[in-house]
Amino acid sequence: MSILCRPKQAPAIDLLKPRRRHLSQARSKPYHLEPVELLFELEKLSSPDSRVAEEALYRIRPTIERHLVGYLRGWQISGDDLDDVKAGTITNIWKARGGLTFRSEGEWWRYVFTTAKRLTLAKLKEPKPGPLETDISEAEAAVVDIVVRHRDRLYQAADELWLGRAPGVDESEWRKRILAVQFFYLHGLPWDAVAEIAGLKPSDRAQLDAWLLQVCNLLGTAFTILCLPNAKLVEMLLESSGQNWTEAERRIVALRYGNGLRTEKILQMEPSLSGALVEETVRRCREFLPFTASALEMRDAFSKVPRQEAAFSAPDLWKRLVFQYCYQFELPQKQIMERTEPPAGVFGYRLTEGTLNMWTSGERLSGQLAKYLKRGNP
Repeated sequence: MSILCRPKQAPAIDLLKPRRRHLSQARSKPYHLEPVELLFELEKLSSPDSRVAEEALYRIRPTIERHLVGYLRGWQISGDDLDDVKAGTITNIWKARGGLTFRSEGEWWRYVFTTAKRLTLAKLKEPKPGPLETDISEAEAAVVDIVVRHRDRLYQAADELWLGRAPGVDESEWRKRILAVQFFYLHGLPWDAVAEIAGLKPSDRAQLDAWLLQVCNLLGTAFTILCLPNAKLVEMLLESSGQNWTEAERRIVALRYGNGLRTEKILQMEPSLSGALVEETVRRCREFLPFTASALEMRDAFSKVPRQEAAFSAPDLWKRLVFQYCYQFELPQKQIMERTEPPAGVFGYRLTEGTLNMWTSGERLSGQLAKYLKRGNP
């Protein structure tokens, strides 16, 4: 697919405060646009009549902002910076509106997310020149389409597909089961204390016993522990490793592990740094990455649970982690390997760069998830 971008002069408007006097048909509250409605509004957005275009943008804007918050969650951008990216994305869409045509919902979101990605990288002092439509591939656009259509349950569906979470188990119940497993096996709390934390009565002993033996709950616990948010990982490296980091080294840790940047990008942003210092800092950080130790602790704690060994040595848990790191955190392949290959090896699964490349570059994981969602799973 191609996206035709021929920006032309558009009248200046306050995009963040639409003029309601023109919006006779606008609803009083923001609402979610269905695909057909969205494409209809996009046609009006390119109208030469600025009033028609402004009404269309007003209706589309809440949907854009809602999806951008989810898309940018893995970029470690929040507060005023997040607001700037959202506002900048909407402003750029308005400026280019006369030259934009979209033949599908997925093509539209590909454009929106690429625009937001560029603005986010600019916040990190990393401008990306070149045609806008080349920033995200057609394969990535297919993932975008999945994200948009199933945003509310995308990661729950990933839990169901690769961890065995039952479709009827909501987020609160899922977290309760994971906490029960964690406190019982890893923290060694007695049964009564775990039951109290999980909100269960003494008469519910059979239910708690079942939770503690279900392999899906063990896999969910492992995923929760191993999938560290970037900000938490940076905090652990800087504050809990016992190292005396210089200010330059702290910046490197934040850029590498907080934003997932490669060495060459770090040097572009911080030209005063040397490549040798960046590589040495990364080498030191690898010694303190917590993933292997966490995996060893879980392997020992779960050792007496029936059937767990086969589940942990199978690819599903590692697919779930790779999916999260790739599509939410947007980490490069080398950094995904750093976080997944060592713990996978602890449990007897051999994760290679070739396997990882097949899962990510070939869109194998997103294809599996799309097929699962298309089967009509609730």
